[in-house]
Amino acid sequence: MDRLKPYDGEFETLEELTGIVNELRKDLNDEVSQASGKTPNELISIEKEHLAFLPQGLERYYVKVQQRKVSKDSMVKFRKHQYSVNPKYIGKTVEIKETSDQKGIKIFYAGSLISAHKLTAKPFIYHRGDLHEVLKTDLFKDIEVPEKELDKYMHNNLEIYDL
Repeated sequence: MDRLKPYDGEFETLEELTGIVNELRKDLNDEVSQASGKTPNELISIEKEHLAFLPQGLERYYVKVQQRKVSKDSMVKFRKHQYSVNPKYIGKTVEIKETSDQKGIKIFYAGSLISAHKLTAKPFIYHRGDLHEVLKTDLFKDIEVPEKELDKYMHNNLEIYDL
């Protein structure tokens, strides 16, 4: 990173920055290391014969499963966004797994899938059913509210969040 400092302000586009980084990469790979006395290009050609491709299906060994505690508002946080789950899981620890295409997440409790969401840029991602249950158990728990009124209230709140 220190080698990029002299270029501060000398590029305006991502392509220009990519060009600078590629030139630095070429230079660094041809520099002799003080530790080994060889360049990285020389070392990779020596070590290349000892490298092997990983077999298919090993993803399960290195795909990281993340655990989260369901918050009081029935949400779990993943990459700075919050995703809803049914309120019966409030206070429980769930596992979050990213889908293989990296476009969504699946949320598990005790090994069972309890929710799935697409990844978006929105800060709060609700399933309507989850919000409906939250409202029934929290905001409207002591009031007898017709389902239509509850749905209308829920719809108006979801519009605020552009959901």
